[in-house]
Amino acid sequence: MATYTVNADGSITWNGSVTFSGATDPLSTGVATLTLTPAGGVSNLPALVDGAPGLPPQLTFAVNTLAAGATATVQTTQTNPGSAGTASAYTVTLGIPQGAQGAAGTNATIAGASDLELPSGVSLGTATAGYTLSYDAVNSKWLVGPPKRTTGPYVVLSSSFTAYSGTAGSATLASIGLPALPYAYRPQVQAGFYGTGTVNTHVDGMVLLNSPTPGTGQQVGYGLGVTGAGPYPVNVQASFGASISGSSTYGQVAANTAATFYLVASQLNSTTDAWGAQATNGYLTITAVPS
Repeated sequence: MATYTVNADGSITWNGSVTFSGATDPLSTGVATLTLTPAGGVSNLPALVDGAPGLPPQLTFAVNTLAAGATATVQTTQTNPGSAGTASAYTVTLGIPQGAQGAAGTNATIAGASDLELPSGVSLGTATAGYTLSYDAVNSKWLVGPPKRTTGPYVVLSSSFTAYSGTAGSATLASIGLPALPYAYRPQVQAGFYGTGTVNTHVDGMVLLNSPTPGTGQQVGYGLGVTGAGPYPVNVQASFGASISGSSTYGQVAANTAATFYLVASQLNSTTDAWGAQATNGYLTITAVPS
């Protein structure tokens, strides 16, 4: 049992034994805390014990742009001191100087660039309004030229059709000429007419390039008719008379070249019966698609 004595000078002398029961690392600091009670002492070694980790602060950043050449700045402002279980909060304001304006480049206009290429005989002006740039891989330059875009439609109405009735193998119903375009293209064809005949005749339709003669003009459109007297519609759509690969020029109109397209009705059966193609409600439409 511990005892204590109150001395004349007011001090206290404590008598008893102490057990360092809270010792966790007695040699780390060489300092102990003691609580002395009538029932004995309570201690901790070392004197300080780690508490629970605190919450990380909450940081809000703001950035201000400073004049070129100014010194960068940073300012931290506490917006919440925090407390037990509540994180502190700060606003961090950064001042970043903008870069100085660079020296003027060697060229101020696209038209004056050294890697700009103009086709022979072409100069920039009103005639080239709407032109675009495309990359010339051979010369490693940007080529000024008209945009490669779908052009049209070019249309022939029934009032310009020529009806046919007879026993010939084929007949031209309509034609349309397209002006020279600055790029190569293939036609997107839509056409139609009504075929007539007998139970022995079969009339199909086709659109031919630069010649109305089947087998001579390249086929760029075809429409299937029926065997019978009719009248029956023959609807012609884009259909080429040869396979087309990436390098094929079949059915293609070269750049800067005018072309004429013919809508032709053709009787395919072996018969001498008369057949016909009506002009009423006929139509021929061509749209140029760059290729």
